[in-house]
Amino acid sequence: MGRGDNIMATGLARDAAARGKRIAFGDGRRITWDQHSKEIFRGNPNIAPPGSESNPDLEWIDYRTGHRIYNRLDRARRRWIWNMDFRPVPGELFFNEHELAWAAGVGSGFVLMEPNVEAFKTWASNKRWAADRYDAVATRLAADGAEIVQFAHGDHRIRCARQVRAPSFRHAMAALARASLYVGPEGGMHHGAAAVGVPGVVLFGGFIPPDVTGYAGHINLTGGAKACGSLRTCAHCRAAMDRISVEEVVSAARQHLKGRGMKERFEFIGNVPEKVRSLVRPELVDWIEREDFPVFGVKTPLGEVDFCRRPWPPRADMVTTIGSEHDVDEDRLIAWEQTL
Repeated sequence: MGRGDNIMATGLARDAAARGKRIAFGDGRRITWDQHSKEIFRGNPNIAPPGSESNPDLEWIDYRTGHRIYNRLDRARRRWIWNMDFRPVPGELFFNEHELAWAAGVGSGFVLMEPNVEAFKTWASNKRWAADRYDAVATRLAADGAEIVQFAHGDHRIRCARQVRAPSFRHAMAALARASLYVGPEGGMHHGAAAVGVPGVVLFGGFIPPDVTGYAGHINLTGGAKACGSLRTCAHCRAAMDRISVEEVVSAARQHLKGRGMKERFEFIGNVPEKVRSLVRPELVDWIEREDFPVFGVKTPLGEVDFCRRPWPPRADMVTTIGSEHDVDEDRLIAWEQTL
């Protein structure tokens, strides 16, 4: 299985620990992980590792390499047959402090674009949208004021994108959690975006149906095609991708970005910058400057400024909304971690 399959597995395992259970992925006798499972499942309390087969808290799900639940091979082994009754649940990724600290340096509020598809898969061309169209979308969104970021890998580099080289896939996902939007193909990145709560414009084309691996928080584009699942280069899939226009992708991206605003990030110690000062009540400016502690701040679309003290990640009692003078609850802290 790929990383996307493993992220989908974390969705199947959601909330197991809250029931006093752990999910064992395997055939009921042996837990089966692949080369990506340890990386994706790290820190996840809902999933049992290999070697714990005899533990009494297990619930088995037969989801593994060769038995993915959402598809099966046809008799000729030339295409996938999709399980149209399957619906994915957004997964979960549990980041450590080092991954979060690295991601904080990438910034926030950007549009993450991924034009590349893993070329080793025989069906890669069926999921690939034209590189020059990604460039055109990026140019249009950048003209709107969005910052375009791309993880530096694969063959194509988007011309106007800031290239970020992530130490690992987990680091990349921690950075993706800070994005305003994901734009790219169906695959590991779009499953990751759903797992970290980031909206997306996902280019499905005619290979796999959005009903099977798509998410409600994303705009999923098919070019009007019915998914064929071909494991070889497919003219039907190529035509479906060609029917997805630059304008359609830009319009979908703008739907997600509309009203969210471009978040402006600040970092300062003691003296409050003038551009922040104008958004904050004078007595609270005095309080921040008197306390003289390091501050992260971000201007939200509503015009308020959220800030938190270091170190990162903060505890809920370390985050305050300037202008309302109240500590935030866990939900607001989660929102902070996803947007700062």
